Amino acid sequence: MKKLLYILLFVPTFVLGQEINSSHFVQPLNTGSNMTVMVSSSSFDSFSGALIGAFKDIDSDGVTNCVAMYTIQEGNFGFPIWGDDTSTDEIDGLQDGDNVTFAILTEGEVKIISPYPLFNGFQTNAIHIVNEYYTPISYNIDPGWNMVGYVGSSENNGIVEQMNSALNNEANMEEAFQVIKNVSGQFWSSAFAQINTFIQGEGYMMYLTSEATSLNFQTPSAYQYGIEYPLNSGWNMVSFTGDVDADNGIVSSMDVALENGITTEDTFQVIKNVSGQFWSSAFAQINSFTPGEAYMMYVIGQATTVNFQRE
Repeated sequence: MKKLLYILLFVPTFVLGQEINSSHFVQPLNTGSNMTVMVSSSSFDSFSGALIGAFKDIDSDGVTNCVAMYTIQEGNFGFPIWGDDTSTDEIDGLQDGDNVTFAILTEGEVKIISPYPLFNGFQTNAIHIVNEYYTPISYNIDPGWNMVGYVGSSENNGIVEQMNSALNNEANMEEAFQVIKNVSGQFWSSAFAQINTFIQGEGYMMYLTSEATSLNFQTPSAYQYGIEYPLNSGWNMVSFTGDVDADNGIVSSMDVALENGITTEDTFQVIKNVSGQFWSSAFAQINSFTPGEAYMMYVIGQATTVNFQRE
């Protein structure tokens, strides 16, 4: 068969219902039908000796279909993703167009690094080249008010569902949070809710009544790439969606992120965090963003969009 060559960035964003764990890394069946993944990135060298796997899906019992598993090597290496053996009635691998989630198992910890949507799905005899990956965002929250950015999936974005999955201490979110509200003052509480879903890239005020913990909306859904959020004139509450390796300078990252090419200084009167510390063109107490945190931003210019993952 003719081999197809795809040169794509490795950017995680595919959604799974449950988290992949170490027990899901099992040697897949050699079906004789495969797609080759070529890894050409020094960023994987630090994981040399760890396992990289590809996974089709996870059902309600936590059972997943592992369709690739390989030991990471320094430098360039390749491994097969196994497709369905069409000679049998059983679906024992991927079918054309199927998407997968990639993950690394290192020292008992699973790092999800899924490439969808730039990965165009399984194709027999095709070659996919991996250049990079991103780190899912985890954000620490303390008792009292927190300003948190929603960096999870645009699908399955229910507040209760996402919060229960994202909480590090496995607390029940209805017991942990008194109220969650958006920039317009609309709120969710366990007693009454005006809002029941999150919006990608939007920030939310969250009042935590339990002990300090962390939130990771990308634990079940992997790193979300390409989040674009609309900015209106006046106040906006916006999440910083760059990961730990992204440029987090307020001016430098925002200059790239703004759609209309206008500078940060010409777009914003002030940008401030939950503690009231602020940046302005005249004076700044803060000069960098924190991944997963949200910021109040006062737009003095025209409506536009912001995308911290803009190339």
